Amino acid sequence: MRLVVMRPLAFLAAIVILCGCGSPKTSSSDSPQATSAASSPRLESPSAVASQSGCTTAGTCPPKRVRGAFGFDQDRQAVIVFGGIALPSSVVNGKVATLNDTWEWNEGSGWANRTSQPRPSPRDSAAMAYDPAMHALLLYGGRFVGGGTVPCDDFGKIFCSTDTWAWNGTMWTELHPNAVPDLGPSTMAFDYGAGQMILYGFSFSRYGTWIWDGTSWSDVTGQSGSPQPGRINPRMAFDSSTGHIVMFGGFNAGGGDLWHMWTWSGGRWIPMKATAPPSVATAADSQGHGLLLYRDPAYHGTSTNYIKDSGSETWRWDGSQWVQFSPAHDPDVFASGMFDDPKGLRVLLVGVKPNGALEIWAWHGSDWSRLG
Repeated sequence: MRLVVMRPLAFLAAIVILCGCGSPKTSSSDSPQATSAASSPRLESPSAVASQSGCTTAGTCPPKRVRGAFGFDQDRQAVIVFGGIALPSSVVNGKVATLNDTWEWNEGSGWANRTSQPRPSPRDSAAMAYDPAMHALLLYGGRFVGGGTVPCDDFGKIFCSTDTWAWNGTMWTELHPNAVPDLGPSTMAFDYGAGQMILYGFSFSRYGTWIWDGTSWSDVTGQSGSPQPGRINPRMAFDSSTGHIVMFGGFNAGGGDLWHMWTWSGGRWIPMKATAPPSVATAADSQGHGLLLYRDPAYHGTSTNYIKDSGSETWRWDGSQWVQFSPAHDPDVFASGMFDDPKGLRVLLVGVKPNGALEIWAWHGSDWSRLG
């Protein structure tokens, strides 16, 4: 039987919201304060989202990249990054230069290159999440993969992989399930109540939901319904305050109410009577017993001549409403990933400065502190 993990775990959420000053502010889940989108222009320069630790010694930090897969190994308390699009990027024969290196960060030793063989082929935008039953990070798919079989854009010109891999802290192992999802850009989160990994993704104008039970994938799209409208790269994580996975956000060319919250319960997607603030990423906060949201700061200009319009924001979902905090310290980074660290009694934020420097921050319940 599949191990059912009952340990409480709340979301890790990275979201773009302005951070005010003073005591925490509570807002109704359907109030304008909690649902309105930011109007300030956002810096879109590649260096604003490039992964670079800021170190100067070659080989001691991950090379610059975008759209890498980030995850957190709870057993080893290590942040893992795999692949992505290399920066500065080049396009050869209509394809971008993708990576397949593996890097690890922990508080004691910083960044280390853990690249080994075998390993997944070069790719970007792969889905990756920690599976506590397997004691490993599970990786699915990715874009711009050589030999990709699934069209993962509206025009059928970009192909994605459908392979599944596991990282155990030392090596990658390719898994060979009986059933294989046929999805492109996807999001994964572990359902601690059911002991299953939930995968939601998009492929060629359709959306699907699959379940990983530890040995194979099962397509539950037909019987599970689907959040409406469908979305690419939504925020999804397990919410210990409700005991279910929650999804919201992402993007859809047709627009729609993407910030309306949906919950995965009883094998179905069910709409909630709540709306989340616009976000960049999502994760659990096991200490806060709910979801933690982080919203990027807003800038305009270029990477060498940028002007800050507003700072970051931090919010928490307690199961019924969103509460905004006013921490004394502002990470002032663009979120690449955000992860619950139950052993460390904190939430970790992996972010990138406007100049491309990568930083690690920790949330301890009321304030942020920089770790690396």
